Amino acid sequence: MGPYKFTPLERDLESQILQSLAESPVFLIGAERSGTTLLRLMLSSHPSIAFHSESGFITHPLADSASPPVGARLREYHDFLNRSPAFRASGFTVDGTLPYEELLRSFMRQKALNTGKTTVGMTIHKGFQSLPRIWPEARYIHLIRDGRDVASSCVGMGWYGNPWAATTLWKTAIEAYDTLLSSTESSQVLELRFENLVADSDSELARISRFLNVPHTDDYYNFSRTSTYALPNKERAKSWQSQMTEFEIRTTEAEIAPLLERFDYPLSGLNPLKLTDSLRSRLIKENKFKRRRWAIRRYGFSLLALDKFGRFVDSTYLRRYTTAKMQQIRRNHLK
Repeated sequence: MGPYKFTPLERDLESQILQSLAESPVFLIGAERSGTTLLRLMLSSHPSIAFHSESGFITHPLADSASPPVGARLREYHDFLNRSPAFRASGFTVDGTLPYEELLRSFMRQKALNTGKTTVGMTIHKGFQSLPRIWPEARYIHLIRDGRDVASSCVGMGWYGNPWAATTLWKTAIEAYDTLLSSTESSQVLELRFENLVADSDSELARISRFLNVPHTDDYYNFSRTSTYALPNKERAKSWQSQMTEFEIRTTEAEIAPLLERFDYPLSGLNPLKLTDSLRSRLIKENKFKRRRWAIRRYGFSLLALDKFGRFVDSTYLRRYTTAKMQQIRRNHLK
């Protein structure tokens, strides 16, 4: 018996389903180090849900312009995609004949076709406030985590030299979230707290199932068999209490106390600290020094020096070589 041949009606129905999926995807949004990778793995374990990993490449051209790229800017975007390690790892292909919005929707169709699942989405950490312009019918799962934990985790990753400086990332994500809320209906957004996800996963996953209109299942937990991530552990919440010094807690809370209280995160109870100009200057210098020291320990002085030299002489070969080396080192440590 040969392969089944679809009728024209069936092919048209399949095309309509794929188009519908491409026009109403789901986005997992929030600051980096908020637990989005854990939640994405859980969602992708569902038999009906396919979630792509960090997909900042789709909002990249909107970072410097309010309008979608066309003409030369669109061609520059194609070049960016071809250079982007995240995009190359995605397996997506670029149809150079499509306008920007349709190109992005084509990535969603490709995800649906490649996985055979009926709900598709992507993880976006930056620039997600622009998504409603492209997908007015999209749904969003916003994962919020205590800003002190996010800051502490960012320092551990070497992205910042102290938690005070790292609050920038958390604040920027919340500003993007507020902008997104102003251009979407409340029914399109589900807000989750990381602390609730790790403390009572069943209840939070049930909320997600209802939001996405998919059957609730224990398959959400299958990710632990195929990844290096363990099952949710409530001990991961409030880790800032043991990882940050009293001074770091006070400086961090001095920067983000109103936002912590907005999301019902109790303050430490330590004496409030005033961020004077001299203290800010000291924290900025400390951040720069510790980031540089961390980079030397992680990448080695020789690789960093070679990278700096490649940028100084504008050598494409050297820059690609050092970038690839650094990305590999980051992948080896990323979790």
